[in-house]
Amino acid sequence: ALALPAGAMVLALARERLVDGGALIAEAVALPAALFPGLSLPLGVELADELYVLYQRGFGIHVTHVEERLHAEAGRLVVERVAFDLSGRRVEHRVSRMDTARLRYRVTLA
Repeated sequence: ALALPAGAMVLALARERLVDGGALIAEAVALPAALFPGLSLPLGVELADELYVLYQRGFGIHVTHVEERLHAEAGRLVVERVAFDLSGRRVEHRVSRMDTARLRYRVTLA
């Protein structure tokens, strides 16, 4: 999904998105390690900013567009996303599994 050469290092993040204290979204995020040297996120602490803000401020990577694919999986909506930077590089692969009993997915294109 990241179009990396064989053997390239990848950083893997697991993230839960909470709403009213309950986990509604489980995310698996993969990043090319070469683009995010020294990336460190605290365990069990909610991030103050979105990941794309972290990418921009910490590593100078500006996400300009994404491609998403959606499908259903045992009561969950699964969204697979690839994010691209200004030069068209693939900078993130994210798979989000959302609890559809309490959550709706909405997209607004501008």
